[in-house]
Amino acid sequence: MEARPNVISQSFYLFFGLFMGLVNMLAFTHSTHSFSSSNVNHDSNLSCKIYWNIDPFDEFIIPFLKKKTFECEISEDITFVDENGVLRIKVDDKAVTCYYSFLCRHFDYEPVLYTEPAILTKNGVQMDDNHMFANVSCYSPTFGDYKNNHYFIPNFHSVKPNPTKPSVIVLTIESLSRLSFLRFMNKSMATMNEIGHFHFFKAFHRVEQNSFPNAMALLAGVPMTDEEGAQGFGQFWDNYTFLWDHFNFSGYVTAFIEDVPNLGLFTWYKRGFFKSPTHFYPLPFWSQMYLNATSNIDKILNNSTNYCFEKAGPKIDIFLNQILEFGQKMKGQAKPYFVYSFFAQMTHEDFNNFALIDQSISTFLKQLRPLLDNTLLVIMGDHGPRVGSAVDSPMGLLETSLPFLSIRLPSLLGDKYSHLSNYLELNEERLTTPFDVRQMLLDVASGLLCFLFRLLYQFIILIISLANYEVPSRLESSFLTNVTTFSIFRQQVPSTRNCESANINPVFCTCNGVVNIYPKIGYHHVEAAKELVAHLNQIILQNNCTLKLKWARTEKGSVSK
Repeated sequence: MEARPNVISQSFYLFFGLFMGLVNMLAFTHSTHSFSSSNVNHDSNLSCKIYWNIDPFDEFIIPFLKKKTFECEISEDITFVDENGVLRIKVDDKAVTCYYSFLCRHFDYEPVLYTEPAILTKNGVQMDDNHMFANVSCYSPTFGDYKNNHYFIPNFHSVKPNPTKPSVIVLTIESLSRLSFLRFMNKSMATMNEIGHFHFFKAFHRVEQNSFPNAMALLAGVPMTDEEGAQGFGQFWDNYTFLWDHFNFSGYVTAFIEDVPNLGLFTWYKRGFFKSPTHFYPLPFWSQMYLNATSNIDKILNNSTNYCFEKAGPKIDIFLNQILEFGQKMKGQAKPYFVYSFFAQMTHEDFNNFALIDQSISTFLKQLRPLLDNTLLVIMGDHGPRVGSAVDSPMGLLETSLPFLSIRLPSLLGDKYSHLSNYLELNEERLTTPFDVRQMLLDVASGLLCFLFRLLYQFIILIISLANYEVPSRLESSFLTNVTTFSIFRQQVPSTRNCESANINPVFCTCNGVVNIYPKIGYHHVEAAKELVAHLNQIILQNNCTLKLKWARTEKGSVSK
């Protein structure tokens, strides 16, 4: 009973916050917002100064640069999926014999399930909502052996057309730093400049070490370390509310596309998702491309022959085409869509490999151009390079904490609300994080009514928590995180912001040129475990023993076994 006055008091302030939120959102939707030159902050008094103006070709980095090339053997397609979703034989060769199996998802962590192989006849076979992915094997005396994977993007009849809502594509590229983009991706930069209206963020900062916690900041708005993510190994991630859930609630068709799901964001520590997280979730398609991935990690990531799929071409082109075709189909149906995509294979181990994907990204952007009138495009890295000799240097430590971020507003939105672009420009040199990108995307998903509903939702959760009732984890993950964020296309990040207020782990903070000032809370125990096991194996070998020790990650760290 004594807690009731506190509840009433906090309720009053939250209702006041609801009112101010309404005022703020109305300002956001006002199309005549103007800026004067005095509003532009020249960043001379920032609490956190990021030294972004570094030569990408500094003399220190030159010895680590290598010219990389790869080529894929490409043959004519024997099978294809037509516009009606029918899997067909393309060539007119009576001697061709083809078999197909549909690829089915059981759970994210289990191997792909296959239907019984069947002969692919001249009439083809219809693909549908329950059979979106297929594996095909053919043989003919003319073409020899042929294998391919196919996918079908359904109409998703449960989502109604709404051409007024802006769509969203988020393309995250593993280990892409701002400096790596400037070094290796000149063609992509030229295409982005040709298309125009891209905003490049110079002080975009990772919040944690690896891909997973930075993805959780963006997708779920939850601060989480790798160690925390590994707790409860074997569980699922369904209890969290992700960005695609917000877009789904707002009437969007959603997609989560990941190129190596066997080693993925949500399957590395746990079992992924119990239910498909999005409308389009091509996990079976990509799992088929990386069979036995967990036992062949080194070959998959480092051997360039694995960058190709059979004779169908580079996997990155297949990956980007899947994003493009999803967007094209949804636009053709006037349905708003949200795509989160994560590409990892080619760029995880060697930053020189960004040169290998440059042409593919450039071509993708040119093909994507007709969609950009009503599609917000985010291209970003999860962090900078984390593998290689250059990483342990001061410059390497700086670069790995400053991933690439570029945002382009859809023309229809930018022209109507010019202040959105102005705010993005104001924040290009301000300390920003994945949490802030998430806040911007939540605004896109919400609109005014949904924004107010979300505030009311937060109010209800606060009342529940103050009344000492248990808050469902799915709700708690979205609202009770205590992270200060800024919607970077309608709010200016304050000059007083620093790593602490931005929820950036101090181990990885690069403010004012000081890097890794708290090594005691770093991840050196992992490297120490590896070195210890290697040293013990050397001693065992010298004593002619056949025993060999291995180290493995557990829920609480790394141990030998």
